[in-house]
Amino acid sequence: PERVIEEHGTMRKVVCWGCGWTGPMQSVLDRVRAGEEDPPCTACGGILKSATISFGQQLVPEVIERAMQAAQEADVFLAVGTSLQVYPIAGAVTAARAAGAKVVITSRKAQDLEATACEMTAIGCEVLVVPAHLGKFEEIQRVVDTVVQKFGRIDILVNNAGASPAMGSVLDSDERLWDTIMNLNLFY
Repeated sequence: PERVIEEHGTMRKVVCWGCGWTGPMQSVLDRVRAGEEDPPCTACGGILKSATISFGQQLVPEVIERAMQAAQEADVFLAVGTSLQVYPIAGAVTAARAAGAKVVITSRKAQDLEATACEMTAIGCEVLVVPAHLGKFEEIQRVVDTVVQKFGRIDILVNNAGASPAMGSVLDSDERLWDTIMNLNLFY
């Protein structure tokens, strides 16, 4: 776990918007299962939310600095599910590239990957393109196997994969769609 850098926070913890208290998500979920519809913070009665970065919230500078440092120390850098256009974390690829890392990029959109690879190759970066659907475990395994076969290891993986296939309120999603969104956006 100490090697995992979660630049957008974590679903495994909750935070109170009132007092800043943090605790395990599981205890709050247990309260919901016991019948509390919207459990308040036990310290101040404030609103609890997952300890993830929501739209409009600032990323934590220390977390971004840690990710950039790890990128600078990597020999093999794997960026998954990304167009490399979302900053500041897309800058980790630049940091790794500047330090001489081999860069692997993967996403479902092969055309976007090829364009990005051409840009990177033009400035002297060794890049491997592996198109894949990261919502499927076998595709994830194929990406890892391909990278390890080519480079022998993976030093850093930046996951910027995400999807929002639901139309309308997420509360109206069936369980299968909810699981798809959560698995891809938060757990892979």
